[in-house]
Amino acid sequence: MIIYPVPKAALMPIVMLWLGVGDASKTLVIFLGVTLPVIYHSYQGARAVEERMLWSAAAMGMGPLARLVRIVLPAALPEILVGCRTGLVLALITMVTSEMITRQTGIGNILFNSLDMAQYDTVYAMIVIIGVLGFALDAAFEALRSRLVGWAAPSHALVVGTT
Repeated sequence: MIIYPVPKAALMPIVMLWLGVGDASKTLVIFLGVTLPVIYHSYQGARAVEERMLWSAAAMGMGPLARLVRIVLPAALPEILVGCRTGLVLALITMVTSEMITRQTGIGNILFNSLDMAQYDTVYAMIVIIGVLGFALDAAFEALRSRLVGWAAPSHALVVGTT
């Protein structure tokens, strides 16, 4: 919770000092950006499980691990997937931002190099590509979510391209 308000791009120089300029530093920054929404939604999903269901399972002799796997996880899965959907969008944003900072490879690097060289057609093309990529990833994840938890209401997380 302490580092969550800090923009993850601001952590990139510190992480680059620790891990060097490369995929490991980008991966760590993306992981830090995605972790809290996934944990938060998982926690909220687990809290929403009715206590009566847990009591009934315990009364029928189900152990703590079995209750977790057979009751809590299925009941919390829709909310967990909302956290994953939010995390997916944050991962894309953090990835592009970290590539802009490291300036070695990736979409962010192409975007900033094109901006530096006044190749505005490439800048606009990269912005469109990032938008389409975000929309496609969100649509693919929503299709997966609807297959996994089709009985749950559609998630309405903030995603790229929709509100």
